[in-house]
Order: sequence, then structure tokens, then C-alpha cells
Amino acid sequence: MALALAAAVALVGGCAMQPPPPSSGLVFELRGRFSVTQAREANSGNFLWRQYPGGFEVDLWGPLGQGRARLIGQGTSLTLVNARGETVADGDAEALMQRELGWSAPLSALSSWLVGQPAPGLPARTNGDAFEQLGWQVQVTAWAQVGERRLPRRLEAQRGGLRIVVACREWSAPPI
Repeated sequence: MALALAAAVALVGGCAMQPPPPSSGLVFELRGRFSVTQAREANSGNFLWRQYPGGFEVDLWGPLGQGRARLIGQGTSLTLVNARGETVADGDAEALMQRELGWSAPLSALSSWLVGQPAPGLPARTNGDAFEQLGWQVQVTAWAQVGERRLPRRLEAQRGGLRIVVACREWSAPPI
């Protein structure tokens, strides 16, 4: 899995031939670090998440800025753009992630999870700073005060043997 993730991150990058943003009007922007652990393999990197009303753009890169990757999501579809300007797209974002990265996460819910809330319109069980949704256990383990908002500084999501940890470093245009 580590090799698959490293290869995908190395191949997928922001470039001149990118699709346009999902829609205009930035909802929020978040910079941070992530780690993905599955079985005995672990990977980590940095990210920049830009959330728009109609979707998101996520730039990923590894240590020392290596392996830039761009994920562009609209609804349930996901597009990966590689450094050569080639795109890989699928109407099923989770299937594309699994195929290209070796793991997947519910991208339709992540924008809500990043702000410490279950995704609206989907069943969830909440318990303080933790909730369960789509078979995932999600817990905010540290909070930050950003303007008028209390937003996650660190959150963990786990489903089966897959664990994703997100360290939120810098919020811009935080959601209301």
C-alpha cells in the first residue's frame, strides 16, 4: 500500500491543464498534515484543502515538497491530475481512490468532518467530540479557536484497519 500511495502521490500533480475549480466562492481553506495507516504500512504528507460550494480541491505533497498531487471532487466524482497534465476520473470517488491510492475515504463527508461535524443528511451517532458515520469512527482530539469558531486542530477517522489522522495547522476563510 505504501508503494501504491507513494506512486500515486508522485504521479498526480497540479499543472497547467487542470479542470476548473468545482465552483466559485471559497467556503474555507485548510492547510495541514495527514497520515494514513493501514495494516503495517503508514504514509504521511501535507495538504491544502480548498472547499467550494460545489466541491473541493486538495493538493497533497510528501516530505520536502515531493510528489505533488491534486484531487478535484464534485459531488460523488473525483479527478486526479498528474504532472504530465493527464487526468484520471471516475464517478465513484471512493473506487478511484482505492484503485489509484490503495485506500479510500468518504470524500462526500470529509468536508464536514474537517470542521468537526457529521455530514448533513447522513445517519450519524454522536458522543461529545466523537461520532460514527458511514461505518467510520471520527473523533476530534484537539480543538482550536479560529475567529468566532471552534474548529478541529487534530482529528482521527478509523474504519476497520484503516486509520487517517489529520493535523489542521492553518484555517483561512473559516466556515461560518
